Amino acid sequence: AIIDNVDTTVTGDVDVLASSSKSIDAIVTAASVGVSVGSGSASVSLTGAGAGASNVTNNSVLAIIRAADVDASGDVTLNAADQTDISATIVSVAASVGVSGGSGASATLTVSAIDATNSITNITRAVVENGSNVTADGNFTADASSTGSITATAV
Repeated sequence: AIIDNVDTTVTGDVDVLASSSKSIDAIVTAASVGVSVGSGSASVSLTGAGAGASNVTNNSVLAIIRAADVDASGDVTLNAADQTDISATIVSVAASVGVSGGSGASATLTVSAIDATNSITNITRAVVENGSNVTADGNFTADASSTGSITATAV
């Protein structure tokens, strides 16, 4: 919330409000198990697991009247609100067993990989900018709102 270069005459109201609410909830898990047993012949077991998450949010919530003259004596109200939600649950599991006994060859390959990139880029404004001149004597509302939500689940 900004009233920047300030010329004001106010007796009642002038609300320049800004708000933001963020929530990033990420759970990332990776596991890998490999067992190889051989007796007299070949047994190969390869195992891999991976996981990833990148949660990015850039936020500016502004409500500005910039180079200002505001007058008022009743209402002006600029409002800017934002809500950002990201939830990512990523689980990667890999298991491999290779058993060889006596005469046969055994080979096992297990690969598990997950990648998630989440991004919310917010600029929420309500403005009256550089050549500002606001006179109200009741009402003038500028509003801005932004809502975002990303949910990614991979197992």
